[in-house]
Amino acid sequence: MHHPTDSRPDDAPDMPQMRRSANGTLGLLLCAMIVLMAALTPASEYYDRAPVVLRNNASPVAHRPIPMQAAARTQPPNAPETTASPRPVSNTMNYVDADTEIHIERVQEGDYVYFAADVKLSDASQLRAGFAQGKYGKNYRAYTSKTAEDVGALLAVNGDYCGFRNDGIIIRNGILYRDKAQEKIQLLVIDKEGDLRIENERDVDADALIGAGVIHTYSFGPGLVIDGQPALPEKYWLSLSAHEPRTAIGQLGPLHYLIVTVDGRRSGYSDGVTLAELAQIFIDRGCKVAYNLDGGGSATMVMDGRVVNRVSGGGERSVSDIIYIAAPDLSQGGNRYD
Repeated sequence: MHHPTDSRPDDAPDMPQMRRSANGTLGLLLCAMIVLMAALTPASEYYDRAPVVLRNNASPVAHRPIPMQAAARTQPPNAPETTASPRPVSNTMNYVDADTEIHIERVQEGDYVYFAADVKLSDASQLRAGFAQGKYGKNYRAYTSKTAEDVGALLAVNGDYCGFRNDGIIIRNGILYRDKAQEKIQLLVIDKEGDLRIENERDVDADALIGAGVIHTYSFGPGLVIDGQPALPEKYWLSLSAHEPRTAIGQLGPLHYLIVTVDGRRSGYSDGVTLAELAQIFIDRGCKVAYNLDGGGSATMVMDGRVVNRVSGGGERSVSDIIYIAAPDLSQGGNRYD
């Protein structure tokens, strides 16, 4: 019988053997293509390796399966309990050692996707700043992943792109690099205990900060959360309502931080968030204080040398600086990864 959608003539012979042969050949070709695509996948596309958490009835977007080496470690249901190894344990989205815990969660909420890094440290000195090419200045830029590699970071995100401007109070790793306070900028101050607070930059004395042992300042903003409550100003030098890729940092408790990178400008995957939506992410997760950093094409999160998120421009933007979590002192005989 001639099927209405079959273009062959009615008297054309059926050739099952040829079909089987063609199907077998096609299967081999598909397998070869899959292997080739896997080999050519760029190292920057590791955004799919975190468990996906869906919130507010979001529908999952298409993504590749989580590779075994990147998936969370699990045991069979009836497996006996095991004692935690004193050696560091790491995969693409997690790192644990005696001094540090980093757990990254990939969350799809509504029309945006973000990556939330829950970070616990044992000392404030592990929260560090890095400059592109190891130098402070306007003409020094590098990918976040490159600067992270240069300093041996466990986790890194872009900072405030301090080299893009000539103003702002810039203290990094306890050194005052620039003292040009701006009237309308909110400043993130990180003190010697690793605690975050937000100040109006015009009200800050840079020398007094250094005298008090402040280790970092970031001049971008605005502040998102203060005392666990939304703290956005009514007006700021950047748009408060635009949906954009974002990077921000918050504090959950002593030496306990939440670092978030939101993907954006990718229709059908993630539109980005407003600053009010960004603040709400930190409030929902229990942060007492949170601060917005440089975003847009700069918004990048790197874990274990790999870009975790989908950078909005399709590839990393060169920036002047990063915030990063330092690895433990390996000279004491520890191993970074097992």
